[in-house]
Amino acid sequence: MRGVRDLPREEYFAPGHGLCAGCTAGTIVRHLLKIAGRNTIVVNATSCVEVSTTMYPYTSWRVPWLHVAFENAAAAASGIETAIRVLARKGII
Repeated sequence: MRGVRDLPREEYFAPGHGLCAGCTAGTIVRHLLKIAGRNTIVVNATSCVEVSTTMYPYTSWRVPWLHVAFENAAAAASGIETAIRVLARKGII
């Protein structure tokens, strides 16, 4: 991928979130998900991005998404990675 024009057209972060006008977090998340692709699982610690993109009953996330506390985001991501490896080894995924 060389530039913005090479980004896929698929959107994995929906518009209509409640992030502040002018906040770049939405653009950053949108482009990160375009680069990471469809097979991404987001582990999101509590933050303004989490609060502003998941106002019940709506969500801006079009990929699997997990909300966790500040202190356990890395552990949750590690657990997801391990589960995926085990399921792949067993031929389930």
